[in-house]
Amino acid sequence: MAHAETTLKEPATAADQQLVSEIQRQLGACFTTVGVQDTFPVIAQFPADKELAIITLMPQTGPRISDSYHYTLAIDKARKQLYIKQIGGIGGLQKVFGPIKVGTTCQPKS
Repeated sequence: MAHAETTLKEPATAADQQLVSEIQRQLGACFTTVGVQDTFPVIAQFPADKELAIITLMPQTGPRISDSYHYTLAIDKARKQLYIKQIGGIGGLQKVFGPIKVGTTCQPKS
């Protein structure tokens, strides 16, 4: 599976689970199986593992296709920032978006 290289750190508390749900609700429409539907900064890789409190998979939104994109959400609670890793597409493209301020809402392209 494409996500195997990232070690997940699932939300440990109810507050963390609520934070993840809120971020997924706010940004899920922009991170679809066919690509990213808004403009976000891009960096080379996730920050150091010790800086990330939560690393979890994002639910898939959009049509199911064989070379679809999958996303991993990473949250730096101390800095109130998040990062989203995109994996998939032709040739297994990998891109990391962030830092994105916690609370950012998706503005999908028309």
